[in-house]
This record gives sequence, structure tokens and C-alpha cells, in this order.
Amino acid sequence: VDVVDLPVDLINMTKQDIQEKYPEWEIRSFSSNEVSLFREIEANCQDHFVLKEKDGFLAIYNNVSDDILNLKEVTDIEVTNLPEEDYNTLKDGIYVYGQDALSSLVENFSLWGT
Repeated sequence: VDVVDLPVDLINMTKQDIQEKYPEWEIRSFSSNEVSLFREIEANCQDHFVLKEKDGFLAIYNNVSDDILNLKEVTDIEVTNLPEEDYNTLKDGIYVYGQDALSSLVENFSLWGT
């Protein structure tokens, strides 16, 4: 559940206009004061991560779903110092489950990338 102020580009739109703009959403309520949109999203919990290279550094992403990654952090670990095999694996992404596994893997990369 997420409550946000109405984006400026939606002001003065009709219910039909909003439905056309957000076809994957169900309009639950619509009035001059409030619009309520609903959709269910298949997603992973916050303990699913992907490690990838971003601008030469090790980056940590939350793996929300198969096609959605949210950037969590860009570390100060330079990936250009990693062994070639690890560097190539990072290009595709290393999928990790759990904070402990993530911390351990980042620590291992930090030994090479500093």
C-alpha cells in the first residue's frame, strides 16, 4: 500500500483518462478529492538481492521481481580489480538470498576490490 499526493499530470483528468493512462490498474474509487488505484504485484521479499557492476563499482539491488531491480547501494568496491571470472559473473548479476549471505559475499568482493 502506498499513498501519494496526486501527480500534477493527473489533475483535471477524467476517470476514463486515468484508466487509459494506467491500464494495468483497477480504479477502486474516483472523486474530485481522491483517486484510489489497485493492483497486485508478484514480488520477492526484501531479502532478495542482486549484485551487479555499476559504473565500475559493485552495486547492490533489491530483486523485486524477475524484471524489476531497485538500486539499494553502490559500494566503494571497484570491480575492475576483481578476477576476470568474478567480473564477468557480475555483468549478468549474482542473485543472493538473505542479509547474511549478502554481507558475506560483499565482504569477499571487498578483499579483491579495494
